[in-house]
Amino acid sequence: RTNATYRSCPSLIHFPGLNTKPFYNTDDYEFCKVLKDSFKDIKEEYLHMHKHYKENDYKMIKDEHSLNEGEWIWYNFIEKGNVMDSFKDYCPKTTNALMQIDSLMTGTPFSYTFFSTMKPGTIINAHYGPSNIRIRCHLPLVVPDDGSAFLRVGGETRLWKE
Repeated sequence: RTNATYRSCPSLIHFPGLNTKPFYNTDDYEFCKVLKDSFKDIKEEYLHMHKHYKENDYKMIKDEHSLNEGEWIWYNFIEKGNVMDSFKDYCPKTTNALMQIDSLMTGTPFSYTFFSTMKPGTIINAHYGPSNIRIRCHLPLVVPDDGSAFLRVGGETRLWKE
């Protein structure tokens, strides 16, 4: 039993006893510093990849889920635990930064690391991930400055900003 106002509800595996909260303090995690320090290079490579690599890497199986309205494009670095060679070729500096992260999950079907592009007006419906064994990290690279882009988790909303 819990009296927490937020409780995760993974769709596949729930590991009891793990800390659960909507947002974590980025200062508590070394990998966040690596990403912040590499921001300029990561953004530059993302913009280049987005301009020249048009294929969406996320292959949704028919009726797999209906998480979004609009257009949501992925460029995978890690897909289902496997590092994608094509990403390494397009984004060597980003690859180098990510490979510095000791806690980067590979070799497990729950692990994804990717560039995500959401076109204006795209909505990702409320959902839970498959497991509570990881902390999802988002690094906003290109964000409209009109306050229209946000992330809501467990009733708490945060505006995206670069």
